Amino acid sequence: MISICIPVYNIQVAPLLRGLQKETEVLKMPFEILVYDDGSEPKIKKENSGFCKSFEGIKYVELTQNIGRAAIRNLMGENAIYDYLLFIDADSLIPENYLHNYMGLLFPGKVLCGGTTYQELPPENPKQLLRWVYGQNREAINAAQRNSQKGFVITSNNFVIPRHLFLENRFDDKLSKYGHEDTLLGYHLFCKRVEILHVDNPVKHTGLETSEEFLDKTRQSLKNLFLIWRKIADNEGFADKIALLKVYQKLHKYGLIFIPRLFYTIFSAAIKQNLLGKYPSVKLFDVYKLGYFCTLKKP
Repeated sequence: MISICIPVYNIQVAPLLRGLQKETEVLKMPFEILVYDDGSEPKIKKENSGFCKSFEGIKYVELTQNIGRAAIRNLMGENAIYDYLLFIDADSLIPENYLHNYMGLLFPGKVLCGGTTYQELPPENPKQLLRWVYGQNREAINAAQRNSQKGFVITSNNFVIPRHLFLENRFDDKLSKYGHEDTLLGYHLFCKRVEILHVDNPVKHTGLETSEEFLDKTRQSLKNLFLIWRKIADNEGFADKIALLKVYQKLHKYGLIFIPRLFYTIFSAAIKQNLLGKYPSVKLFDVYKLGYFCTLKKP
């Protein structure tokens, strides 16, 4: 019935697999678990390989080199055998009855997004604060709120999609680097009037990167967003569903792009100091992202 697809890159997958193992032993349903390693370090490969071999029902595959977030998910979708694909990021922990909650909602023409939560207390490592603060404020929101912001947003760390829909659309593997490959997939599904339903079935995101790493990934994701936006013919319809692009287009309309660009040039170092510090501000992070986006130019 369902193929559980877990792409792995330098993450120990055992904690997630233990949770899945516990539930699959109870549920009477056909399933498979695909764990594909996307060029991790040898130590991680050895640990994950050893654990996966001890767990019946896992198809563990190691890629010799990293092919990227989009391409590895496409490969797993191609190789899966069941009618539904459940994609989970390896740095996740699942709640009780996680698979059971999805089972009753499966429908051939519907995509399900379960959501994300974070630990309640701040991380012990202060260098991870920005990722935790951002996650708590912008990602850990309930399904009602996510559905009220309807559009084409999907979250690739925890979603179910019928396999035939996935094979007809797929992630754009030209986006080999981090960011917004799920935005583009969601947009293609939205244009084909596929229903995207947000439900309360969140995974806990455990893989907090450092604030510096998160800023690097954010800048890369904004580069991807810029490229996607420039390539899509219906730019206005795409931008209307993404807050940052809506602001950008208004500024562009009135010839005011130079203001956030100049602000970023002058104050980005000071803002970055806040974001890397003990009290990172999400609002300042928004300003930082808009300013950086305004510095990007068509290649």
